Amino acid sequence: MGNPWDAFLALNRNTDPSMKQSQYITQIAQPAYNALVVEHGGKGSAAWKEKAKELIVEHEECKASSYKGFKTNDQDQVLAMKQLTTAWKKDASTVYAGGIHIAFVMASNIDAEATNKCNGLFTNSKVMEDFMLGALGN
Repeated sequence: MGNPWDAFLALNRNTDPSMKQSQYITQIAQPAYNALVVEHGGKGSAAWKEKAKELIVEHEECKASSYKGFKTNDQDQVLAMKQLTTAWKKDASTVYAGGIHIAFVMASNIDAEATNKCNGLFTNSKVMEDFMLGALGN
């Protein structure tokens, strides 16, 4: 479902354009996150486990809310599709090293030049690509 650190970082973004992200993480985000963990009794406590779940749920709700407007905006969809593709390709490359073959299809509901360029079949191996193209009759 997610992890509390990623959720915390996504919910508490660096808003200072003059500060490098690595500096923001080490000087601001990580200390604030650590303080939150301590405030809730430490990583093993029931209170922290509950707070961690809350952070993840809040992050998921924020993501879902931000995506609702994408249904009718091709430029927003393109941005989201590119971000998702980048993240998924990184994950697919990682699991490929473990012998796991992945394919995903992404298609926008908007028929526009920008979104059509992002539509497609993505795989992490030639074997999976051949399998999917055969299965799809292409």
